[in-house]
Amino acid sequence: MVNNKPQGPIPHMPFDLSELQGIERVLWGYLHYLRRLPASPKNVKRRRSVEGIQQRLAAQLSSNPRKDIQLFLTRGDLEELLEAMRPRVAQRDESKQAK
Repeated sequence: MVNNKPQGPIPHMPFDLSELQGIERVLWGYLHYLRRLPASPKNVKRRRSVEGIQQRLAAQLSSNPRKDIQLFLTRGDLEELLEAMRPRVAQRDESKQAK
């Protein structure tokens, strides 16, 4: 059964173009990492999810002229995006602490 009740406003998170390009490259690298993992149902699902997000973002980044970039994510998409970004954020935090 589809829930047609309003769920509230869609969150809007502004990002700089260079940040979006960086996120797309992190997703690209994470996708290549996932492709090296054994083919289990969970890994295949993760690969498809990350690949979909990365391709949608890359397509919008490559469009000319660039319009406002909108990337609607499901809860699962958001979880995969955060998983892909976690090692990168940890690496950045370690670099800051070393200075």
